[in-house]
Amino acid sequence: MSNLPNWILLTVAIVLAFPHEGAAQAQGQAEQPSVERWFTLEGDLLEDRRINDGVKLVVIDLGRCVSESHSLAWGLGSESIDVKGRKGNKCVLRHFKEVEGGYSQSECRLPASIGKISIYKGGNSFYYSLDVSKRCRVIKTGNVFFDRWKP
Repeated sequence: MSNLPNWILLTVAIVLAFPHEGAAQAQGQAEQPSVERWFTLEGDLLEDRRINDGVKLVVIDLGRCVSESHSLAWGLGSESIDVKGRKGNKCVLRHFKEVEGGYSQSECRLPASIGKISIYKGGNSFYYSLDVSKRCRVIKTGNVFFDRWKP
């Protein structure tokens, strides 16, 4: 076979099988970390987080603004997003959040020119790929149990 010592052959095999980071950068193939910023409806920044294949991600095309609904439910509450349609050059979304009966309903008017927005379904809330807080307003609050009983 070869007159090279076995340890040299083994070292070469390992280097070829597992190239170091510098080699990838030298070839222009360095991977960029996929850390993204996610925002609550209120504009609070969720800690930087990697989104992997196992995460439920919704992509809404604001340019098309097709009617669709997405929801989450957990032990003491729920949350939903409904794409209502276009109003001029804006796409209207309704965001409903309820915890232990108390709820808030918000309406967001997002410019169609933004293109697509990603919404991460995380735990007990939706997180947006853009800070939409300045384009949303609370339109109603209440309690699902008490609102039924009007005097």
